[in-house]
Amino acid sequence: MPVEHQAKLLRLRGLQGPEETIVSRLISVGYYRLSAYWFPFREVEPDGSRNDRIRSGTTIDQVWNYYLFDRKLRLLFLDAIERIEVALRSRVAHYYSAKFGPFGYINYIKSSSLKQDQITHFVTKNKLRGSTDFRCKQFDFVQHFIDTYSDDHLPVWMAVHTMELGMIVNILFSAAPSDIKKAVASDLGLDQSVSLNWLQCILSLRNSCAHHARVWNKNWLDKSVRAPSSKEWFFTYEPNLNKWINQKKRIVPSFVLNRTAAFLMICRILMKKIAPQSKWHKRIEDLVLNEFSGKIHFKSMGLPENWQKHPFWI
Repeated sequence: MPVEHQAKLLRLRGLQGPEETIVSRLISVGYYRLSAYWFPFREVEPDGSRNDRIRSGTTIDQVWNYYLFDRKLRLLFLDAIERIEVALRSRVAHYYSAKFGPFGYINYIKSSSLKQDQITHFVTKNKLRGSTDFRCKQFDFVQHFIDTYSDDHLPVWMAVHTMELGMIVNILFSAAPSDIKKAVASDLGLDQSVSLNWLQCILSLRNSCAHHARVWNKNWLDKSVRAPSSKEWFFTYEPNLNKWINQKKRIVPSFVLNRTAAFLMICRILMKKIAPQSKWHKRIEDLVLNEFSGKIHFKSMGLPENWQKHPFWI
């Protein structure tokens, strides 16, 4: 269907605004991508489903604000994830090389309790010679190593920079000896009891952001954040005291654990340890509390009132 027809259809369904503006937005990002941002404005049936009609008074500018907010949020997430990912790669390499030497990580993974298909995949992907997988040869330092040395694998401090993040998280970290897991978790500011879950959450978030998928109000049912036992995760906001306080019974977490707000919080916790000088959290605050204040329904992303005053955030 031509874009002009798509714009006419949206106007017939109730979307308000100049037709030329609607056409321009559709050309910029496409009907399907933009549809995720007018979905919250679709009318709700008695059974809870949504029909194709767009709620009365909804404008293309409102829909576009949701798209812009999500785009800017993704870019800020990627800024934090880049720091977290680089720190994780660095610490994994450091502790593996200290314990097993430059190449011992291969034999360690071979003898680990991982599933055989995971082990085979890991070894094959990281083999330099006699393999049809040339993924890592795109790096100049890899080709230099191949030309200079006869080893079949890269030393671990080089290998971690050629691996997919999923391999780092779900193989090297997941299968690591307890002392390495503990050391990496401590260096990153992770609670050891939930360290693998949080890194897997960061991985899911990274993949969504890298593929420009909608994240602001996503329901992360496939990878919900696990709350550690620390009491702060169950604080509740007390308006009369203007602060978050400890609940007598730890029943409800401060943040909805399968919503994006929980991912925002774990990024902040990790950034405090990895890059304490960063003003990343202030840019998040400016985005939510200033630039898009009154334009976005933030409860849909799981953000409670006064979230910026939570002990984990400040």
